[in-house]
Amino acid sequence: MVQAARAEVVDLSNSIQVAGELRAYREVDLHAKVAGYLSAVLVDIGDTVQAGQVIARLEAPEQEQERAQAAASEKRALLDIERAKGDLARAQATVRLREGRFQRLDNVARARPNLIAKQEIDDARAFLDEAQAQAAALKGNLAAVEQQVAIAHSALARVEAMGAYLTITAPFAGVISQRFADQGAMIQAGTASQSQARPVVRLAEIDRLRLVVPVPETLVGTIYVGTQLTCTIAAAGQSVTGRVARFTGTINSASRSMETHIDLPNPGRLLKPGMVAEVKLPTAQAPHAITVPVQAVREREGKSSVLVVNAQGVVEERAVRPGLENAQRVQLLEGLREGEIVITAMATPVKPGQTVTAQLPRPPGAQ
Repeated sequence: MVQAARAEVVDLSNSIQVAGELRAYREVDLHAKVAGYLSAVLVDIGDTVQAGQVIARLEAPEQEQERAQAAASEKRALLDIERAKGDLARAQATVRLREGRFQRLDNVARARPNLIAKQEIDDARAFLDEAQAQAAALKGNLAAVEQQVAIAHSALARVEAMGAYLTITAPFAGVISQRFADQGAMIQAGTASQSQARPVVRLAEIDRLRLVVPVPETLVGTIYVGTQLTCTIAAAGQSVTGRVARFTGTINSASRSMETHIDLPNPGRLLKPGMVAEVKLPTAQAPHAITVPVQAVREREGKSSVLVVNAQGVVEERAVRPGLENAQRVQLLEGLREGEIVITAMATPVKPGQTVTAQLPRPPGAQ
């Protein structure tokens, strides 16, 4: 009796394990946009926040003074524009009055020459020109005052916008992973270039994670955006299927690998940034391959063969051409058909032509 197995058609593949590190999908240090004193910090390490939620508030008394000054300037400019409109309206009324008088004198002079002195007509014309010039000047003054109103309004809007910066909000939903300042601390503006401004908190999005793995350059051609890969996180005791979302597209000259990012769902937040994950990267695939257990193939003088038990129980030696191989099975490209029985182990040596009884593995659950 010999141990035997049937040649089976399976999808055969090889893979290697590559270790990578889990990172937060997004992580950012939240800075103040303006300098001020922290009047309140409303979150702490480990708190979950939503997008737009208030994180901290600052105080800057000088900004309130600037806002009051800007509001007063805008109010004064609005009063100036009302006064300029009134002056222009009076000047335009004077123009209409003097224009009417000049037209009447001119019409009479045309109808009855020598009735009205020419000096009187010239004086009426001069008064009209003077009124028109004054109206034009006041119209220009009104335009200048209107420009001042626009400038004052813009200044007030700027001060109010700066006042809104005194409230720090979360740009996206996540977890507070670090807190760098407490109430009462003096915070510099995050745009200050003369010194390294201190952030208030660090916010991380961990409902989904990035797994960063170095893919060896020999496997770069097998990685595409959208490729599904199995990732095993031993520390969490679970395996997760992730999707290749992006990669650098260049090979690191030091490690001879390409940094690849795999997006992993993390709905229960059981996975933590910093954990190590093992990723199975396929090296070769052979779909619908005729395979036998690796122990069934014999190597002798550079040639491969198997011992086949035919329908009569007689042993035949068959030359084969192996293909893809993993730890359990090997693909046979030539020499064997699906369903044929091959010897995998024998208690005593067996020779071709010998009659044997083949003991096949029992199906799962068989008694």
